[in-house]
Amino acid sequence: MSSSEGDEASRPLAVSVGRSFASSWHFGELVCLACIVISCILLFIHYLTSGSWILGGAIEQSLLSPFIDDIESQDGTYNLVNTGVYAALLLVFVVTISAVMRSTSLPADERLLLAFVPWIVWGSTARVLEDSGFFTEHLQSLYISPIIHFHTAIWVTVCLTIGCLVRSPSKHSADILAERRRVVLSILVIYLTHVSLVVVPAMDSGAGTGWSLFPALGLAAGVLVSILLPLSFMAPRRAPSMVLGGTGVAIILMHCGIFFKFLFEPWDGGAELRPSLLLIPFFLAIIIPILLVRFGIESRGVMAHHGLELGIVPGGLTFQEWSEQVSGGQRVSATYSPKAMAATAFVVLPVMGQIIDGFATWVGIDFLGYEEKHVLGRNIMEAGDFFLEGGWLFMFVKITLSGIVGYVIATTWVEDRQRHLRLLVVVALMTVGLAPGLRDVGRMSLGV
Repeated sequence: MSSSEGDEASRPLAVSVGRSFASSWHFGELVCLACIVISCILLFIHYLTSGSWILGGAIEQSLLSPFIDDIESQDGTYNLVNTGVYAALLLVFVVTISAVMRSTSLPADERLLLAFVPWIVWGSTARVLEDSGFFTEHLQSLYISPIIHFHTAIWVTVCLTIGCLVRSPSKHSADILAERRRVVLSILVIYLTHVSLVVVPAMDSGAGTGWSLFPALGLAAGVLVSILLPLSFMAPRRAPSMVLGGTGVAIILMHCGIFFKFLFEPWDGGAELRPSLLLIPFFLAIIIPILLVRFGIESRGVMAHHGLELGIVPGGLTFQEWSEQVSGGQRVSATYSPKAMAATAFVVLPVMGQIIDGFATWVGIDFLGYEEKHVLGRNIMEAGDFFLEGGWLFMFVKITLSGIVGYVIATTWVEDRQRHLRLLVVVALMTVGLAPGLRDVGRMSLGV
């Protein structure tokens, strides 16, 4: 961890006294917050009037009907209107949440970024379980896009909030040990609460699966991880990222237990099991990081030797002020930072997510008879359906996009106040790539 990361981790949890809301939030962030408030008001009006108002027909037909169709028959498709609206909402939420995170002084580094990964995997595995008919009817709607994104955001917010509350005020050894114990308790409480609210009702009355060896092992593994991760691997004052990541890993292990039960005792009698397809993400998750880390590891070592952060304009300067400087640190950063970024999770994860999505879609569309729900993906495949079903062209586009995404992230400089925005943009890019890719692999493996 660089010295600047350590300084940031030791900042107070709240913004300084006297710093007004208007001065701590920039104009664009306030606009995004206003968009969220307006969207909530419109949805509330739509709910109160049961759709009988001036915008009711448009909202029902363009935004809500694909969502309802997906719940009822798993056959909902997206159109240009709802795709655009969902993308815009994703953007404004990213900007707004980054402002909130900045005001709480959460360190926006690789540790926190990695802590988001289990929740992206959680969303994918939960979607597959929903496709298999695992969840009870009253829970099913929580696992359909776009509601699942807001559902996930609630759990993430709970984890980060509790993590901030139990974070140690200092780095003294006694405080660190007490912090780790509080983190263990926090993860256990959130994990068991999730199991009680979501998994237990589905086990008892959802797909009629009942408890057996594999779900019980998954539950026990989640409890074990909840205890061992913080005690063994948590750095001082990193409670927020550990609570977030540890809870996510524990829940994923619970999902894995349910997955294995389906493989041996499928509750969907028509499922065509293909567990070997699970090797696709595992292989890509190994080979892509190896290639990117080998490419950038030497440059990252140079940056670490000089105590410089990757892609961050130092010292609270603006990018223009920093770029006009003539100093050794500026020259080293400009020369080595872009290449060094390739060896970080900020580049590896979104690139890997896009490639996994491309490969999974190609296999599912061209060889297994699945259909694309998203309008942009359908248009790409229609352009390539002169050979097979067009999934190959989608894979090519995704591989190309992964290179563009990786290059842009690696070569983009952000100012100190924008570090949280960079982190959440990367999380969003992972979400739109890795999440659907893993869901596709999971569906194909279970044949649902």
